[in-house]
Amino acid sequence: MPGHPAEILIHIAEEGYYDLIVVADKGMGGVKRFLMGSISEAVARYAKCPVLIIKSK
Repeated sequence: MPGHPAEILIHIAEEGYYDLIVVADKGMGGVKRFLMGSISEAVARYAKCPVLIIKSK
């Protein structure tokens, strides 16, 4: 299934009627996050169900 990882996660969650999505976040720096975006941020923004983001050390 080609596409952006956030779109894929959201699609799978919607098809499976999931109540919660849990994703990990590496914690990229500000400039890198601005240029590349964040998968976990996109999932949290566009998912129809709650999203729990776990920050790594």
